[in-house]
Amino acid sequence: KPCYPGTRLSKKCNRADCLALTKDLFKEGLSTAISSLPEREQMVLSLYYDNEFNLREIGEVLGVSEARICQIHAQALTRLRSKMSDWVGDEDD
Repeated sequence: KPCYPGTRLSKKCNRADCLALTKDLFKEGLSTAISSLPEREQMVLSLYYDNEFNLREIGEVLGVSEARICQIHAQALTRLRSKMSDWVGDEDD
């Protein structure tokens, strides 16, 4: 059974190997997806998740309102969900 669509492990692989491979593939896919976002969205995500800035602080850095940062953050997450749709299950399932 594939660990990820299009990826098969040998019969010698165990569950831990499969989970590790899946995690690595997910991280690689997420990194690629983030890199494909517009620069401003990348910056907001980086400041929020890597630097742990709050929305007000990010707004000060970028010179826009906290409300605008909230919109940019939401747009970035929507784009990422779309790009990562192979990984993210449907909530209705």
